[in-house]
Amino acid sequence: MDEGFVFLLVCGIVWLLWGCLSRASRAREEARLRDAPCHHGIRGGLEQGLCPICRGANVLRWEEMQRLTRARVQKLDYLLLLSPRAFEDVVAVMFESLGFSVRKTPLSGDWGYDGIARKGVRTVVYECKRYGQDKPVGRPLLQQFLGAMGDVGVGAAQEPAEGWFITTGYFTKTAVKYAAEKGIQLVGSELLQSLMEQAFPLSGDAATMRSMCRICGEITVFDLSKAEKEKTCRKGHVVQNECSEYIDDRLSANLVFEGMKCFCGRSMRVISGRYGKFWGCTGYPSCRTTRPYQSPLEESDKRISALLSTENGEQA
Repeated sequence: MDEGFVFLLVCGIVWLLWGCLSRASRAREEARLRDAPCHHGIRGGLEQGLCPICRGANVLRWEEMQRLTRARVQKLDYLLLLSPRAFEDVVAVMFESLGFSVRKTPLSGDWGYDGIARKGVRTVVYECKRYGQDKPVGRPLLQQFLGAMGDVGVGAAQEPAEGWFITTGYFTKTAVKYAAEKGIQLVGSELLQSLMEQAFPLSGDAATMRSMCRICGEITVFDLSKAEKEKTCRKGHVVQNECSEYIDDRLSANLVFEGMKCFCGRSMRVISGRYGKFWGCTGYPSCRTTRPYQSPLEESDKRISALLSTENGEQA
């Protein structure tokens, strides 16, 4: 038998065995993490939610983050801090909360508009510009938008599409005149804030947040205006403010795991492992919580959208 063929055959067998062993090793590690006990000693208490206190603390944390995010998007100052992509996502979720079904265009190479929102026979084609308050939207942008709207088919049973141009900046006089002539709805900062209030009605006090003690389950209220990051519950345990990023709008507009807490209350960090990067708890090995890695910007945009659209405190 040819020596070269034998060599290739042996290499192929070794490669297959290595792959099988690697997959088996990863499966064992995932099972170990899934069944790892929480600090109450319950196996699977953290990852599988089998511990009532850990599960309750996680659910409350997500509910508070969701509530505070919905309160924040009603503020123009907060919207101005979002990335353009996150702003588009927030507007899409706003339409969905108002009863529309939304189809967004691709992030790159869009068709001159950012999305199409439909509700019954009504169709809204919209474009978003997350501009500074001193940056205007002029007539040329509206002309481009109107041209792009001509390519949108709405179907014989539906009414002609409405055009909405949404911005955190302002519109020039020529743009306002052109929009009135062509029937384009201009959504400036004031109308945008009003729509956000309708889509995300405020629940509770936006200046406070609740956090559950992960030892005894006692709920503690934090005053965000005082930048409180930890307090002592009535039973004497230290309780972390698990939504401390909401103390500052600049932080809550960039919700990444680096600036957030793990389920155990510690911070997350990027780790380079055998299979690539992932997010891991800084409390390792006592806490082995991990999350798939995405860039900070991807994490930020994904998390804000999830917080606005997820119901009943369930994590996306």
